[in-house]
Amino acid sequence: MSANIVLRHLYVLCLPTLQSCKRTNDETSETGNGIPSTVNVNLAGVEFDEQNQDAVPVAKASTTSNSNVQSPSSNEGQQFYMPFSEGIGIFGSLEPAHDESTKLANKAAAGNKAAIVNTPLTSGTHYTILVYNADGSLNHSQVFVVGSGTTALTKKLDGGKSYTFVAVSLNSTADPVITGTTLSAATVINATNYLMYFKKQMTLSAANTTLDVVLKHQFSQITTKVIVSNQLNDKYINSISNVFIKPQYTSANLKFSDGSLTYNTNITDGAQVIFPGIGANALSVTSSPTNIIGPSTATGTLNIGSISISGGSKSNLLQSNLNITPGHKYNLNLTFAVPCTQEITTNASFNWNYPNSTEGTRTPSQTITAPSADYGFVLNIYTLDNSFNMRINGVALATKELQFQSGVTNLPINVEFLDGKAWGDTGISEIYNITNGTETSPAVRVVISPEGAISMFARKSNADATLYPLRIRANTSTSFNTVTWNKTANNTIVVDQLITGPTSMTGKGVGKKVIPCQL
Repeated sequence: MSANIVLRHLYVLCLPTLQSCKRTNDETSETGNGIPSTVNVNLAGVEFDEQNQDAVPVAKASTTSNSNVQSPSSNEGQQFYMPFSEGIGIFGSLEPAHDESTKLANKAAAGNKAAIVNTPLTSGTHYTILVYNADGSLNHSQVFVVGSGTTALTKKLDGGKSYTFVAVSLNSTADPVITGTTLSAATVINATNYLMYFKKQMTLSAANTTLDVVLKHQFSQITTKVIVSNQLNDKYINSISNVFIKPQYTSANLKFSDGSLTYNTNITDGAQVIFPGIGANALSVTSSPTNIIGPSTATGTLNIGSISISGGSKSNLLQSNLNITPGHKYNLNLTFAVPCTQEITTNASFNWNYPNSTEGTRTPSQTITAPSADYGFVLNIYTLDNSFNMRINGVALATKELQFQSGVTNLPINVEFLDGKAWGDTGISEIYNITNGTETSPAVRVVISPEGAISMFARKSNADATLYPLRIRANTSTSFNTVTWNKTANNTIVVDQLITGPTSMTGKGVGKKVIPCQL
């Protein structure tokens, strides 16, 4: 056989399998346009979506008390108020977290697109790249380590073909547990603390292709800061403990095909907020970031088990209806400050006089309907002769009639000033002789705190407009009750008197609502 014939036979043998002959030089390439493609991975960073909310206008009140102080306010995010003690409240805000550069980017961005908070991954962190063919089958999987120097897929792909690239990371040296071998079935299961995800479909058209990867957080993150306003001189943070945010789940599963999340066991208490140790004379303290594993909610809750500042402490403070969205980063600020308040009144004035009525009976009652008010209620009694009691939402103000006049048979005086003196003592008028009481300087003032605690103040004479704090007199078997005060519904206050000689009472009740202070 001639040499030419042999060559022709070899050509015919190789022609039907030309691609197979070619693959001997690159067994990892795939059928496509014939160009083996090296995919270089560029990990650009990690992002939280940042809520781009329009500014929330801060209402200006037409009339305020404490108008010389400024309550904290925010022009974005959620705002709420939590009563703390007499004259002090906690002003809360849950705001998107961003720095000044992001704010500028927000202003420059068109429409309502979410701004990005982009940060690099720490050296040594693992992330996994998975490559799926057009039919959904898994082509390649590879773990990358940040800072290792490896930036390319070890397997070459084929130019001209379309692939779906998925990247996942737990923001640690651990690798996610992935079940399912096809794109439609693949799922990260039982991810805790952190979960980041990226997906992109791309057709390769060159020998070298760059895959830009930006991993997106799938859980939300909240950093909590407690602040004492400079309004509160000589007040410092003493302690804060057992702070939880809900909802919170033990872990989540992420489906590659659509990025959907499902959540595993619910944690009843929520995610615990961890604060560092608090030093002496601390005016602020900031928690470690708290990762929230849970679906989007408008009913999230903050529960503060215990918090204490100089001169006061509170337990089991609860704030509901927080808006928390997965993949977003927030700052939760809790500021102790002096609130500004606005009076809320309806049918709250009263005026009655029963001269020489039947002893031992009670006057007809006066019912005051006070709208919901988050800062409690104040009853200003302009004139009084000579005792009274009241019921707030069905609970008596005190266990006995409050008597302000001495010498009354079967009803001894049971209220006094802090120095132990009372009306009729030397230098102090009888209560019925204080006749020029006003709303700002009544004869007697009753204050119901948002938590239902009772405190009282009174004047000593017509000539002295000062309101002095009162207390229940010892050994009178009398005490103040703790009442229930409705912050989101109407309150019913019923006032009456035990008749002992001429009986009269005038005054006005006002609800107190916290409002933004005027600038």
